[in-house]
Amino acid sequence: MLIYIRTMVLIKKKLILSTKKEQGAVAVEISLIFFPFIFIILFMFEICRVIYISSALDLAVAEASRYAAISQISEVGYQKVFIDKLNKDIPLMPLLTADKNIYVNVNYCSTIEDVIINNCDSISNEKTSCYIYSRI
Repeated sequence: MLIYIRTMVLIKKKLILSTKKEQGAVAVEISLIFFPFIFIILFMFEICRVIYISSALDLAVAEASRYAAISQISEVGYQKVFIDKLNKDIPLMPLLTADKNIYVNVNYCSTIEDVIINNCDSISNEKTSCYIYSRI
């Protein structure tokens, strides 16, 4: 019984000494893990935000070009209709849709073969069924 008590006392002393040696180790481990973890999380949020803005702009440009294509307007008015629709769809990003940043180039093609061989005109006629919107 005496040996058991001595053993338990020694174990207790070793536990107390071992916890005193590692005092502050948790703080160091947290500082080594916490900040890189937060950095990775914020980086992922930033990547998601960039992807969201890119897809929103892509959708807005596609909708504006579709709206300009089906509108009954003259050739001169395509750029104005396109920019007005784009500004209406993206009211919170006026710098991206400023008039100096956007140029609309419309080409009229009769068939898909004309599109492939680049045989399109910038002047509209009644037989055109394909429109090409290009980015400059």
